[in-house]
Amino acid sequence: MDEVLSYSYSSTRNVFKNNPVNMKQMINKEVEVKYDSKKIVGTVYTIDPVSNMVALMIKNKNNNIDMHLILGPHIESLKLIGPSEFIMEDIFKDKNVIELADEEKSCRRKKLKLWLQSNMIPIIEEGDILKLKDVLTIQPPYGFNDCVSENEIILEKIQNLIVAMNKQK
Repeated sequence: MDEVLSYSYSSTRNVFKNNPVNMKQMINKEVEVKYDSKKIVGTVYTIDPVSNMVALMIKNKNNNIDMHLILGPHIESLKLIGPSEFIMEDIFKDKNVIELADEEKSCRRKKLKLWLQSNMIPIIEEGDILKLKDVLTIQPPYGFNDCVSENEIILEKIQNLIVAMNKQK
């Protein structure tokens, strides 16, 4: 494939010369990066369009993934090789996540919903997700770490209620 991005670091800011569309096309693709007279091949996790830093994922000898950060000023060229062998969703998937059967998921959701409502929390169901207005969501498997909210006070109160419910078993 043709070279998609070419770097030539100068004292002027490259941010005004970069093409973010081309940079985005590189994400989750295998590339060859030349920097400091070295060559490295890996999968692009992300590219910072301001600093031109590239985060590459490379499989090591133990079949684990190493993350290499290459700073923009050191990059001489970035060449697209092709599709990646990695599936991003699988790489960062939590290995401790419990996969539940639909029946178990439904039972947990109903139990938590009833518990929160008995504690005067106006929780509603939207598919598999429990919601408190637009402030908080609780996703399967409906545990302490499955609560998401930007409001730390509400998040803490709901998490404390979940802990109390689990202690009550």
